[in-house]
Amino acid sequence: MEILKMLITALLGTAGFSIIFRTKPAHILPAAVGGMMTCGVYLFFDRLGCALFLSNFLASLAAVLYSGILARVLKTPSTIFVALCIIPLVPGSGLFYSMRHLIVWDRALFFAYGPSAMQIALGIAAGIVLESAVVHLLGLIRRRSSGEISA
Repeated sequence: MEILKMLITALLGTAGFSIIFRTKPAHILPAAVGGMMTCGVYLFFDRLGCALFLSNFLASLAAVLYSGILARVLKTPSTIFVALCIIPLVPGSGLFYSMRHLIVWDRALFFAYGPSAMQIALGIAAGIVLESAVVHLLGLIRRRSSGEISA
């Protein structure tokens, strides 16, 4: 039941951010479903016992792949969907508390919150960068094999 609550919360939260970001009404539901799917992938790997970085990496990779497919289908830039689909992964409170404790120089609490927020942020970034690099590389290979660019 807790997982269902988290998935519904991810769906509603992503839909809310879609509205705040003034996303086209036709794109709100697909973005919200992407946020829920991203949360589901994270929860799946988290429940398997994967490390925090790996769970977020795989979830962000799934979000970027989903966003790329959605962008082609809806003829919209994938960036819109990527930004919205990763919303459920963003370490809001962990990042807030780690920065708060860094500013007031409470080392113990900073080091309690900071590493997990950093692992999450790096996992999200790594998933986005890896997928973008692979897509770019595949595009270069395709263009080179079709003769659009020379060796």
